[in-house]
Amino acid sequence: HAPAAPLKGGPLILPPIGAGQGASGMALAEITLRRRDGDRHSYRLAKRDDSAGATASWYDRKEAKKKQVTVGKAEGAKKLSRTHATEAQARAAAKAASGRAARLAATFDYSLALGRADLMPEQKVTVRGFKSEIEATVWLIGEVAHNFSDRGFTTSLKLERA
Repeated sequence: HAPAAPLKGGPLILPPIGAGQGASGMALAEITLRRRDGDRHSYRLAKRDDSAGATASWYDRKEAKKKQVTVGKAEGAKKLSRTHATEAQARAAAKAASGRAARLAATFDYSLALGRADLMPEQKVTVRGFKSEIEATVWLIGEVAHNFSDRGFTTSLKLERA
């Protein structure tokens, strides 16, 4: 597998979060994890509205005025503190914040009994052997931690809603 954020001719290439693809643009392999693969898990569902949006501001130099752009649902939208130089930058920031809020509305932490060095952030995951609401969700690996200890090689995953 190619790294999720490689250096290419100097610059660091960062694909969009949630795309499930590497820097080359190719989709990362989707995996299935079963309950028997792990020894601990934790599922959390945040008490927030997944459809809430985000509002970002930008400064319109022609009108010498601060303006706002909202992505998603305006009611209850998260207001971003930074003022951006252009409307396009503000819209991109609001879109990223809105997507991040939707992904973090549900999280699933899973400790694998046997380490899996092939797992990396941005891979899509389906899980089997859990409650139906957990299985119905397509997950995205947000963080991977590989550990070597007296217990052997283990892997801990932080999954977000894809």
